[in-house]
Parts: sequence; C-alpha cells; structure tokens
Amino acid sequence: MAEAATLPRNGGAAALLVLHVARIELAAFLRHPLSLFWTLVYPLILFLLMNAIFGRPAAEGAALSYTDYLITGIAMLNVVGTSLFSFVLPLIELRAQSRLRLLAAMPLPNEAFFAGFAASRLLVLGAFSGLFLFALSHLAPHGAALSLGRTLSTTAFLVAGAVVFTGLGIVLASVIQRTGTAHAVTNILNVPLIFLSDLFLPTALFPAWMQRIAELSPVYVFVQALREIYTGQMPLAQQFSWMLALLTVGLLLIVWAGRRFDWTPPANG
Repeated sequence: MAEAATLPRNGGAAALLVLHVARIELAAFLRHPLSLFWTLVYPLILFLLMNAIFGRPAAEGAALSYTDYLITGIAMLNVVGTSLFSFVLPLIELRAQSRLRLLAAMPLPNEAFFAGFAASRLLVLGAFSGLFLFALSHLAPHGAALSLGRTLSTTAFLVAGAVVFTGLGIVLASVIQRTGTAHAVTNILNVPLIFLSDLFLPTALFPAWMQRIAELSPVYVFVQALREIYTGQMPLAQQFSWMLALLTVGLLLIVWAGRRFDWTPPANG
C-alpha cells in the first residue's frame, strides 16, 4: 500500500489508467450475452413490434411520424437502461459478495475506474445509437431518412445524456449498500422512467393530471429536446449549451460518486 501511494498521479498516467480500464470493461461487456441482448437486440425487437402495430405516416402539419417518435424514444430508453440500470445492480452485488475488495488495495483512483467504465459503455451506446437512428430512419416505413449530419448531432446529444445517467447509476451504487434495497429502488425508478417519460407511449393519450406528472420527469424533458434535434428544430448554439450542461453534470456526478464509493461490503451485511 505504501508503494501504491507513491505511484504518479499526473494527467498522462491518469489518462492511461482510464483507457486501460475502458478496454478491460469493454471486452467484458462484449463477452456478456445478457448485456449484448438488452443493449443491442432488445431495442430492435421493441421497435419492430411497436412500429408494426402503431406505425403510420405523420399527420398533416406534424413534425414527427409515430415511427420517428418511436426511433427517438427507444434510443433514449436504451441509453437510460444501459447507463443507469445495467450497472447499479451488478456492482452492488459484486461488492456484497466481497469480489471488489482487491480494487481497494490497487493504485487506481476510484474516479479512474469509473471514468473507464463509463467510457466503455458510452462507446457501445454511441456506436449503436448512431447506427440505430440512421438505419431505422431510412429503412423503416414512414421514417424521416436522417442525413449523416443530423444523425451525428442526435447521437452526440444522446451520448451527452448517457454521461449523466451513468453518473446517476454510480451515485446509486455508492449510496445503496444492500442488493435487496438496490432491486427495490431500481424497480421503483424504472416504471415511471419507462412509462411516464413519453418514450414509446405518447403522454397525449394520458389523463391531464398524469401528463403534468410526466412532464416533471428529466427523461421527458431530455427526449423532447432530442426530438427537436432529430427534426432539425433546435439551433446549433442551443444544442451545444445543452451538451455542455449535460457533460458537466455527468462528470461531476461520476467524480463525486467515485470518491465516496466503498469497495468493501457493509460490516453488518
């Protein structure tokens, strides 16, 4: 431990640590069949099912067809699920099983580990989201056929949002100690985030009181902005302001949660 404490912590060394962790975590993610299914396969299945049932041309004067509404909503759902829920439970369970104790003794700052983990997830999400948006907007009936530039700007916005949700996931993992509590909290959060955030069930169909509740969801606010970018209605300056704010908040969450995260399980179990 004395040697570990004297290892250099300059910017170059920290960057190499982050890249090394990102490479390891990316390889682990790509070897995990369930991770691949929920991140890469499930969104396609959900889109094909919902669009086959409800897909139709856009109403006259409408900015979005239901197909485009669904493309953006499911892309956002994928970001929330992968960034927030696919990390919280496994990390808490591994800590409860004492399988993270070794990391506490390694010369690796918590922030470097979590930054590397976030980078690996963001790489997968960014690549898949860009392909998902571009391919389905061109191939699905009633899609908007996004240009490459619009695809890149929409994907960049999604990735900036994913930084925030990854940070929130690490915050939950740093605060929640027990797996039972983690399952309960994530399930409580999961239902309103999915069904009351205008992702694939239009809130216009809800009663007025439920619409007002849905509009309080940060996911709802984000997906409305995402759709403005997707349809070319948000100016570039506003996009950059959004992204700067999202990246700042997300990085602060990752650093704060990383510093308070404890690798060992609670003493009382």
